[in-house]
Amino acid sequence: LGESREESSVLTQIGRNKTAVIFDEHESTWTSLKQILQAWGIRVLQADSKAALLKILKDVSPPTNTVDLLFFQSDFPGFSLEELVDCLKKTPHLRALPFVATYPLGTIAESVRNGMPGMVDVLSRPFRREAVHRILRNTLGIAPGSDRSTATEDSAVSKPQHTLHILLVEDVSINVMVATAMIQALGHEVEVAENGIMALEKLKKNDYDLVFMDCQMPEMDGFECTIHLRQPETGVRNPQIPVIAMTANAMSGDRERCLAVGMNDYISKPIDAAHLASMIEQWGNKDADWVDL
Repeated sequence: LGESREESSVLTQIGRNKTAVIFDEHESTWTSLKQILQAWGIRVLQADSKAALLKILKDVSPPTNTVDLLFFQSDFPGFSLEELVDCLKKTPHLRALPFVATYPLGTIAESVRNGMPGMVDVLSRPFRREAVHRILRNTLGIAPGSDRSTATEDSAVSKPQHTLHILLVEDVSINVMVATAMIQALGHEVEVAENGIMALEKLKKNDYDLVFMDCQMPEMDGFECTIHLRQPETGVRNPQIPVIAMTANAMSGDRERCLAVGMNDYISKPIDAAHLASMIEQWGNKDADWVDL
């Protein structure tokens, strides 16, 4: 979604004197991210190889030549997140460099899920502009009260443009409490079903925008529930509703099993607030502006 002329002016001022590096082998990703970053007034450097990225990082020499944020392709062949972190640790003025791990939607690696030193956020590909905007706001340190213009901007974007109606399918009370609090803090409504049978009944009677589905539950687990709700004859109001699996397991086969039964994506437990917000942005808003890659 595009900003107004006044908002664009504010964003350009915010990004002035900032530099971001995009490390990605895909020209489409590089082009799309560059357009968004430059709209904020951010200087953009691009690296499509390990050598090119190391050259950019080697040339960093504060205070005259700095990098403020790195978008790092986490599935880049021949250069892993672990290698990046090790490289940053060895250079004193790069140890605090924040980076965002980008990943193919639905194939998030364990190192990305668990987080790495210096990793401030994650971004799936394809991505939505709102997700990039949130990352830039958080990373650039915009906070209400910093000045009149940025306070107005931050206040406006801290509330969702659309309040979503989310169904949380979870049987463990502490998990329900934590996830509910996180979802409500993001400005959305949430209802709870304790198992797959109850979830199907709710999905037959009510309209929801998004489902967070625990995989392991008594009576009917998340896998079986998803299989049923995807079948039109089951009678749910929206058989195509996005379903995000919630799993405590980090097994390599989990993702494949989730996708095989019709789930759209998954989030690991314990749930991370930033990852939850990213999932809601990616899947919950039908009117959001996807960036085609």
